[in-house]
Amino acid sequence: MTASVPNHIPAANSALVERLSGWIGEVIVIDCAHPYVAIGTLQKVTHDFLELVDADMHDLRDSSTSRENYLVKTARHGVIPTRAVLVFRMEHVVGISPLAEVVSP
Repeated sequence: MTASVPNHIPAANSALVERLSGWIGEVIVIDCAHPYVAIGTLQKVTHDFLELVDADMHDLRDSSTSRENYLVKTARHGVIPTRAVLVFRMEHVVGISPLAEVVSP
């Protein structure tokens, strides 16, 4: 027996892909379900993946810096890339925004 996928899911995903495609070339922040945050220049968007270039994948467990402080610092000083290319699965995404829209506390 196979599980059925509601008809509204592909349309919603298509709308998300279309919206994110407008951010191609911009530096974006990806908030993850896990204790990670990724920041980089959006290169490609599909239904399943986001591709960033000149990216940093920050593990919040490796630092005493909060997510908010890390984002504000990166917005002020720029991304320090640790990966030339980062391919990210959409299923791990909790939120996405342009880095330019990060608000200082």
